[in-house]
Amino acid sequence: MGVAVTLTNNGSEDIGLSGSRFRFYDTEGEEHSLRYASFSTSGPQVAPGEEAAALLYADVPANMELASVSYTDDVGTGGTEMTFPVG
Repeated sequence: MGVAVTLTNNGSEDIGLSGSRFRFYDTEGEEHSLRYASFSTSGPQVAPGEEAAALLYADVPANMELASVSYTDDVGTGGTEMTFPVG
């Protein structure tokens, strides 16, 4: 399963992109780790005021219904998991 997201760095420091910072959650509340992520940036950093697109993929059961995607970053989110609904 795959999903596209866009991240905007509204902070004052660079934030790093990594597939390990994202999680999928299904409608039952179960977490699914990403298997692959592709980013629109040439490097792993998103500068302040810039945005980046990410294509995120996870191996999930065929009947799994995706409910949300989360992102956690020490700089970008202060280490707090930010969850966004999908759909």
